[in-house]
Amino acid sequence: MSIWQAMLDRGKKRADSERGPVTIIWMDKIVQTADVFQVPRRGTIRLECIHNSASIRQGFDIKMKGGCVLANGEVVPLLRTWCDERYESVVEYDYRADDSVISTWNVYETWRGSELITEKWTGNAGFWVEAVGTLDRIYHCSAGPLSVPNFEFLVYRVTVAAIAD
Repeated sequence: MSIWQAMLDRGKKRADSERGPVTIIWMDKIVQTADVFQVPRRGTIRLECIHNSASIRQGFDIKMKGGCVLANGEVVPLLRTWCDERYESVVEYDYRADDSVISTWNVYETWRGSELITEKWTGNAGFWVEAVGTLDRIYHCSAGPLSVPNFEFLVYRVTVAAIAD
């Protein structure tokens, strides 16, 4: 059974009153396909690619109502960061989270026939969360195309600091 299949099975059995991401226990870890956490409405978000297995292009998404402020002043509600040696391993952005919530998940490229596509939440995709602090988390990720989950295939960190209004 893949992580995706286990998540679907767990989701079907989940009580309507349960909130937050669907989680499963996989090899003694609480595994999920997305994380949602409370943050200050305004702040700085630091994103760090700690480890990336280069056999599959991988990255992660950060999503919020409001958005991250890019260097050119553009505000984007969904920010995709690729963990690639061609790019900086650490980036920082000011952000605005109108509902004080940030969501994140891992993404990866895979071939569908002759087409290279970007996916999330498929196959053996998922992660366990290492809570370093309330606003500092490390994500140990498995990519969807893997035949056996490997939660050290991508490791990334999200650290948030408040900005005074």
